[in-house]
Amino acid sequence: MSLDLPWSEEDRIWLQGLGLDLDPETEVRLARFHGLLAEANRVHNLTRISGPEDFLRKHALDALAFLAMVPGSRRAGSGSLLDVGTGGGLPGIPLLLLLPGWRGVLLDATRKKADAVQGFLDALDLADRAETAWGRVEDPACMPGRVFDLVVARAVKAMPLLIGWCAPRVAPGGMLVVSKEIGRAHV
Repeated sequence: MSLDLPWSEEDRIWLQGLGLDLDPETEVRLARFHGLLAEANRVHNLTRISGPEDFLRKHALDALAFLAMVPGSRRAGSGSLLDVGTGGGLPGIPLLLLLPGWRGVLLDATRKKADAVQGFLDALDLADRAETAWGRVEDPACMPGRVFDLVVARAVKAMPLLIGWCAPRVAPGGMLVVSKEIGRAHV
């Protein structure tokens, strides 16, 4: 499988507009993540990706858009990330690739998904600063007392439920960023 993703000039301009500049190593790691995800997806049905272009447009760039909400000064430092409903590691893995000083937990309610994502973290040399957890964010027994500087959730549950479940996981001064498709628009 190719280690290239079909980056366009428009993609790079869009990322620069978000204050992001992907170095070649990060681009290679994102492409490697795509390869790992595509291979695991053949067995586990982790996501509906259908090729490098779909991965780039519907997953990687969508995940990186979460960073637009995080001030540049916070990106450069250290912090903690919780990805709720990570599925195949999205948006958590792309975010961790661009937040090298951050630690993260990628949470999913499905054990096979959490196990597959742990394999991705190991293969991408992220396991020293990220882990997976198997459980539901709304369950008080899931990671009791843990809070995070940035909590992200993408396309899971109804917005009022999602906010109610995730808000207690946000550390003082932290942020909750959610993305939900409504018809053809994202909010």
